Amino acid sequence: MNLTKVKARLERELKSKSKDVRIDAIMYACFNLDDADWVLDKCKELIDNDVEVDVRNLAVICIGHTARLHGEINVAKVKPILTMVSKDPELAGNVQDAIDDIEIFTKEKIKL
Repeated sequence: MNLTKVKARLERELKSKSKDVRIDAIMYACFNLDDADWVLDKCKELIDNDVEVDVRNLAVICIGHTARLHGEINVAKVKPILTMVSKDPELAGNVQDAIDDIEIFTKEKIKL
């Protein structure tokens, strides 16, 4: 399937009213797309806008997974996201896990 069509489908699914559909979509994107920046953008959108804490927490976790799977990450993009999330009591618990993945798999250091 064409990457543009896959991303368009995922965009629709990430806006679904179904929490399970949104979860499946971000997991699929994280584990199957080679476009790490696009995945990070979708994670940020979910963190900023999703009403379900489970979906927002998964988006934080997927930031770490993206670093692990790609062996690199755009620190300039993720540091502000993780800084913001670290102040949210509903999401802060997953921040250190994401940072650990980034530091282990990319050798980048993240100081919030």
